[in-house]
Amino acid sequence: MIARHLGRLSIAVLAATLVVSAVSRSGVSAQQPPAPQGVQPPQGPPGAPGGRGVFQLKNVQVLKDVAPDQWQLVMQYVAASLGVQCNYCAPGAPVAAGTPGMAPGGGAPGAPGAGGAPGGPGGGQGRGPGGPPAPPPVTETVDQVIAKYVQSLGGQAALQNAKTRVTTGTVTNRDLTTANLTMTEKSTGEARIELATQPNPTIRATNGMASWQIGGGGPGSGVNARDIAGFQVQQGFRLADFSLPLHIKERYQDLSVKPAYETVDGKPSVVLTGSPYPNVTEELAFDRESGLLPRRTITSGTAGGFGIMALGEQIDYSDYRDVSGVKVPFALRDSTWNAVTSEKLTDVKINAPVADTIFAKPAAQQ
Repeated sequence: MIARHLGRLSIAVLAATLVVSAVSRSGVSAQQPPAPQGVQPPQGPPGAPGGRGVFQLKNVQVLKDVAPDQWQLVMQYVAASLGVQCNYCAPGAPVAAGTPGMAPGGGAPGAPGAGGAPGGPGGGQGRGPGGPPAPPPVTETVDQVIAKYVQSLGGQAALQNAKTRVTTGTVTNRDLTTANLTMTEKSTGEARIELATQPNPTIRATNGMASWQIGGGGPGSGVNARDIAGFQVQQGFRLADFSLPLHIKERYQDLSVKPAYETVDGKPSVVLTGSPYPNVTEELAFDRESGLLPRRTITSGTAGGFGIMALGEQIDYSDYRDVSGVKVPFALRDSTWNAVTSEKLTDVKINAPVADTIFAKPAAQQ
């Protein structure tokens, strides 16, 4: 467990140990997740155009059994466990920030604010003599849940006819800083997310073959685009879920229905669970009455048998509105182990013209 490892390390050692640099584009490549539905994975050797981004590890003195493609995730674990941001060990003032909790009763296993089931670890009263009765067993099948979800959004035909989606709105972080948002998506998996951050905008985009980012505070941040891969891609495009309703069974392996109903926002929900990537588990909670999706929880783990806690993330969807025959959530709340952001949409356009060039990585500026 992470406590076992961190107990041997001081903050000073962590600062010298967890140094990951993206200065090299050759060597060991980062893990690449499966591409979205209908999109081929990146081709070519590491460092080649369209190839996978890589990291070069420096001054690694402990935790040497961690695979190179797991280091970024491990650094996130360390930050979450210490209750600090990345700039605690990197240049920045060493002030620990409180880790925000997720919505009451929500959260993935190992996540801040995760609640236990009644009678289970961290849960309330047991179901012994005189306790509350056992909940009724779930009667819906995977296919029935998905069919009701598709119908609640407007139906199969309406979703299939929606080829593009352009949304605009605002994103507010836990420091109450608000930035304008524009997200452009295609049903074939391309996505571009633009945040009007200061002093430079933050842009993430994927054409399904490769993904890149401008800004965001990482290596090479600023005006030039840099390749991103692995966990960064998974995290960066979780809200770009335009094609999700029609491709749930293709996206998630081992999709199944949890045996008991759960409560989300005071309403009974049926939960599907599956794996979209290796070492990642998602739970999708569907309102049993409306069929809509009010919550996703994501648990990310590490590969290679490295014992460490799981990182949780929770995405809440609300304020569904009809747009050109398709229901779209106009309010989203994304809660992770170290951040909470609220997204409010002001405009959504279905089948707006979208040029493929906006998903391509721009050339570096001199």
